[in-house]
Amino acid sequence: MREAAIPASPRRSEGRLILVLATVILAAIVVGATLAYIANRPREAHILAVTASPDRPTSADVITVTAEVDTAGTDWRPDVVLEYQAYFGGYDRGGGPMRFSGGGRYVLDIGPFPDRTEVWLAVAAFLGDAQVDVNADRVVQVGTVLRGGSSGLRIENLNHAPSQPRAGDTITVTAAVTTDSTLVGALLIYAYAHSPGFGIANQTMVEEAPGSFVARIYNPFLFGYIFEPGTVFQYRVVAIDMTWNTADTGVLSLAVADGQAQP
Repeated sequence: MREAAIPASPRRSEGRLILVLATVILAAIVVGATLAYIANRPREAHILAVTASPDRPTSADVITVTAEVDTAGTDWRPDVVLEYQAYFGGYDRGGGPMRFSGGGRYVLDIGPFPDRTEVWLAVAAFLGDAQVDVNADRVVQVGTVLRGGSSGLRIENLNHAPSQPRAGDTITVTAAVTTDSTLVGALLIYAYAHSPGFGIANQTMVEEAPGSFVARIYNPFLFGYIFEPGTVFQYRVVAIDMTWNTADTGVLSLAVADGQAQP
C-alpha cells in the first residue's frame, strides 16, 4: 500500500520564495553597481595645469610642484608622476610619484638647485590601462638664468626623423646651434610615457658639421622597445655658451605609431 505524500508546509514554501527573491534582488544590485562602475569610470586623466612655488626660486628654496588633474568628475585617483631635468648652473635628474593633496591636486617637493639652473618639469597621469596624459610645458629658473644675451646664441631648425616613428625606430634629432661666443654644449632632453611607464632622459648633441648638431635615440628591436606604439614623446634642445647665455627651443611632441620599423 503506497503511502500518501506529505505536502510541503506553507511556511517552508514561503521561506524558499523569499530566498529566491532575495537572490534575484541581490544579483540585480550587483549588476547595477557593476554597470554604474563601468559607466562612471573615466577613460582618461587630464592634466589641467602644472605650477611651481615659489615661481622664481633662489638656490636656497625647495620647490613645490603641483599638478591639477581632472578625472571627468569622478572620485578615481590616477597615478601621477613627476620627472625633472636640471641643467646649466647645476645638473640633476629625478622625481617620483606625486602625493594626492585633495581637490584633484597632486604635489611633490624637489630641490634646492644651484643658482643659474633651469629645471624642466614633466608630469604624467595614468588611469589604469587608459591613455596617458603628459604635461611638459613648465620650466623653472633658479636665480638668474641669462636668456637672449649679447652673444646671440640661438637654436634653429629643430627637427626629428622619421617624422612618424614606429616601434623599433631610431629617432634622430637635429638642430642648428650658433653663437658669437664659444659654445659650451647643446643638450637634447626628452620625456616619454606609455601606460604604465614614464621617464625623462637626455643626450649631449654632437656637432657633425659646423653649426649642425645631432643626437640619436636608439630603439633596437633586439633589446625590446623603449617607445612602444602609443608612446607620448616630448623633447626640447637647450644650449649654453661661455658668456652664460642660454637658449631653449620649447617643447615638440609626437606619438609612436602602430607597427614595427621597416627594415
